[in-house]
Amino acid sequence: MASNLFVRLFHGRTSPDQELNDWGSEGPIIGPVSIGMTYGTMKLQAPDGNDFDHLTGVEDLILVDGVFYGDLDVMEEDEYRRFLIHSPGLVTLSFDEWQVLHTEDKKIADRYRESGKAG
Repeated sequence: MASNLFVRLFHGRTSPDQELNDWGSEGPIIGPVSIGMTYGTMKLQAPDGNDFDHLTGVEDLILVDGVFYGDLDVMEEDEYRRFLIHSPGLVTLSFDEWQVLHTEDKKIADRYRESGKAG
């Protein structure tokens, strides 16, 4: 598993079917985390290696804090620090902060799936 990485989310929208005329909203950066892939989904793991969870997907989008993101970048720490210099307003979530939001995101994703809106 690759570790000490930062995941930047962008191209956000308020619903999976929202048509975008631009790049959408800039999302949070989650990290530092370790990253793995299993069964076609990205798994984020806490820096101490004791906890992990999968990014929540709805259709082909990643759901974080109620926003649906179409794109992500994975950065090592030095690239992350350089990126913040040029984008000072971005929010960085620790693994623990992300997990708190992630609990609610799972409920939102379930509601989308149950309503038949998700593919």
